[in-house]
Amino acid sequence: MNFEELKRAINIRETIKLYFVAIGRYKDFIRSYARNKDGSWVNPSLHDSTAAQHEPIIVQCCGNWWGYNPNNPAHPMRKYYDEHFNKEA
Repeated sequence: MNFEELKRAINIRETIKLYFVAIGRYKDFIRSYARNKDGSWVNPSLHDSTAAQHEPIIVQCCGNWWGYNPNNPAHPMRKYYDEHFNKEA
């Protein structure tokens, strides 16, 4: 994996994490996306079902920003997170 692929993989994982935090399901993210030391999923069937359910929504929300830094204020997932997380405070 080259540097650009690694950066994209990290950005995608962070984008997915922001989505799960925003919808109040961070624990589901932790269980579904946990990896073993060898890089395999801890629970492949849980990961696959969670990814199939949520990733299409996330990709649609991100559009051309999928794979880019979700901490960029212009990133659609950052906007989604800011609009949905911790609004009752």
